[in-house]
Formats: sequence, structure tokens, C-alpha cells
Amino acid sequence: MAVSLFVANGELASFATSDSSLIFNYNSLGTNTANTFNYLTMDGPSNGQAGRGEFLTEFISTDSLQISRMLTGAAVTMRYWVVEFSNGCTVQHGSAFLAATTTNIAITTVDTSQSFIIGTYKSPATVYSLAALAHAKFLTPDSIQLVVAATVGGAKLTNFGYQVVSYGASKVQSGTTFFASATSAVNVTLTAVDTSKTSVFFNMITQMGNSWTAFRVCCRARLTSPTNLLLDRIGTGGTLQTSWFVVEYTDGTVVYTDTSDVLGGTANYAFANTIDTTRSIAWAPGPWMSGGILNNNDSASADPHRTWARMLLSANSLQIVRG
Repeated sequence: MAVSLFVANGELASFATSDSSLIFNYNSLGTNTANTFNYLTMDGPSNGQAGRGEFLTEFISTDSLQISRMLTGAAVTMRYWVVEFSNGCTVQHGSAFLAATTTNIAITTVDTSQSFIIGTYKSPATVYSLAALAHAKFLTPDSIQLVVAATVGGAKLTNFGYQVVSYGASKVQSGTTFFASATSAVNVTLTAVDTSKTSVFFNMITQMGNSWTAFRVCCRARLTSPTNLLLDRIGTGGTLQTSWFVVEYTDGTVVYTDTSDVLGGTANYAFANTIDTTRSIAWAPGPWMSGGILNNNDSASADPHRTWARMLLSANSLQIVRG
């Protein structure tokens, strides 16, 4: 059984308008990052500048995490987690500049039925465009592929950071799903899972070009039954491609999931059961780790107004904040 401990649990990170990179220290349990992954959720800037609200996370030592972006000019707040395992989990880390629409990366061989990929990235895109989204998928047990719909011209390229997480006490199903221009929802048939012990990870690219609007681009992924994964968006027009991982835990891990409307800036959600906040994570899968699906009020906006989630001080509630 994998044993985990959060060495940074939903810590607040605030980027001032002029900040491009910040370093955060934490108290590591071990001597390397081969059993540690990081994760963040953010409240993105509502100003249409993609490169200001896209962040790359990288471990730069055994006890420090660097979070960086390519463009400054907007203040951004976020929450970050560092999860370290004493056993049962290994993590491969790396990053690559995306000089082509597909970039293949060799990794140490993993069991893809027990592994998934977490990706973060930063780009120099000044608008939300083809270069402002990226995703990662397994090609073979010893290689992954990083995908972006278009590269950014000039000397600067999108920088994609990947974390290949191999979790021994899990069963992973994964795939790539395509949204046609007129499609608002896609159902994916799964081998039956226990939904109370299963989480979903996904990211995506779009072929919408520079004329996208948020309600067409931002989608969500959720389990609607033990055998069905639903990916949906409110708007149509423009194609999407998503890579997804459905991770069912075979140890004592428990997953609580639900959906919530965020009509204003903040929504609080109460859990039916009390959780151990030292071993729990507020996970918001999706582009930019945003989670959720944007409402129809965003039909004219190109800015995704991302949301982030964090644990409150109590052990039975979650707060969701909309940017």
C-alpha cells in the first residue's frame, strides 16, 4: 500500500504583476523527488493574455518548487500541493520546449495500466490561441507524447513540464477523445470502476484558432456511472482533442466528487464525511487545472476565467473560487 504525506498542502502562491518566477520551499521527507509530485490550481487573470496565466511547475531541489510563467502583466493567485510517498509510488519528471506540434519523450518503462501523466506548461502566447493549450499521452510503456495544436513563432516556445506518476495500488484506463465542431458532449465507455475510489485527470488542445470563446473551449470530465466517462462543454463550434486518465485506487484511498455552480466569485461546498486534510487533495481536472465548465455568460469572451479549489480550515468543506 502506498503511504503519502502532504509536505505542502494547498499553500497559497501569489504572483504580483511583475513576477515571472517564484520559488517555494517545503519540508521534504526524503532525499529526492522520484516519489513526489506537485499540483496546482489557479485563479487566472481575466485579461485575455494566455501567457500571463499559464504556469510551469518544476522541482529545483529536494525541498523547493519553482513556479514560472513567460509573460508578466497580471497578478495571479493559486494553491499548490506537494505530495510525497514513502513507498508504492514513483514519479518521473521532465520538461521540453514544443518546437513541433508533437514531441516524443523517452521515459523509463512503466506499466501504463497503473500510470498517469500530470502536465503543466507555460507559453509566450499573447492571446488564447492554438498554442495556448497542450496535453500529454502515452505512446508506449517507455515513451510519452506532448501535443500542441500549433507552435508559437519566434525564439520562444511553449515549455511543457510532465510528471509520469506510477501508482502501484491503482488501475488506470486512458485514451484520447475528439470533439467535432458541432459536438458538445462525448461519452466514453469504460471497464466498470468503483466511483467512490476513482478520479479523472485530463487536458486538451483546440483547433479553434484565434477566434475561440471560452464556453466553446473549456470543458469538464466526470464519471456519470461506473462505466461511463462524460466529457462536455456548453458551446459548440471548433474542434477539441482531450487526453484523459481514469484512475481507480485499489488501496484505502477514497474519492469524493460532485459538481457545483459558481454564480459569483466564491462557492463553498460541504462534504458528507469528514476527511483527513493531511492526506487529501482538492483536485480540479481540466485545462489549466481549471475544472468545471463555464456558463453561457462567457459566450462572447475569449478569456476562460479559470477557477480553483482549495481545502478550507475545516475537514468537511471545500471552497471554489472563480477568477
